Amino acid sequence: MARTKSTARLSRDERERRQRQQRLHEERLRSIEVAREEKRRREVAREEKNRVEELRCMEIEENRPYLFNPKDSDVTFDIENERIPAHKSIICRKCEVFTVMLNSSMSEAQNCEIKISDFSLEVFGDFLSFLYIQEIFVDQKSLEHCFEVMKLGEKYLVSDLVFTYQTALLTKYQQSNWTFDELIEIIKLSERYDQYFLKQAMFKEIISLCNELPVDSDDDEEEDEPQSKRPRHNGTDSNTRMMKMNLMDMLLEKLGLDLFKELCMKAITTSSCQ
Repeated sequence: MARTKSTARLSRDERERRQRQQRLHEERLRSIEVAREEKRRREVAREEKNRVEELRCMEIEENRPYLFNPKDSDVTFDIENERIPAHKSIICRKCEVFTVMLNSSMSEAQNCEIKISDFSLEVFGDFLSFLYIQEIFVDQKSLEHCFEVMKLGEKYLVSDLVFTYQTALLTKYQQSNWTFDELIEIIKLSERYDQYFLKQAMFKEIISLCNELPVDSDDDEEEDEPQSKRPRHNGTDSNTRMMKMNLMDMLLEKLGLDLFKELCMKAITTSSCQ
């Protein structure tokens, strides 16, 4: 009887062991299948990205010979007493506003002519270059010129242009370490041209630079100690305070009261989130 019970217990233990092994084996198979599926998904995404990039490059090369070329032009832009030839199939593919204007009962559709009155010829030329060949000129042009191009892109709802210029300006800052004056210029231009994304990004950069200033190491301890026990500040602490005060004065002077307040609120929000 005892041998029978021992045999039954061993048989039950063996079944449980085999069941555990089977579950582990099935889990490993599922993990392998999930990993394979993820790999296939990444490969498909990479192939799709490469295909889209290849098509984009092909389209750019096809459009390049037609930029500012009157050959086969079927629409004209009238700007600063100049007539700029363009091609409806290209500009309508990139800009929905032009699609509506040139395929409706509007005068632009009847005359195949669009008048541009509130932007310079140079700004419009860069805008048209983006529509044709997605080319931008951040390095060669002034900051104000770049903001004018973005404003034109926003007017005609070409979000790709705005995003590309924003990204290029931020990349340029990260690569060249712009000065405070350049950061402040971007903030003021962002305010004037309603470029909220760039303004907040530059606020963040200024706050980061301010945080890199030396910190008074004794400040926190002083708050909890009696006046008689507080150590005297050395020259370094005084210099740090003076640097911070001068920096605040400079920011207030260059940004103006409203932007300075907005910067301070951004700094407070950033600090509270950390």
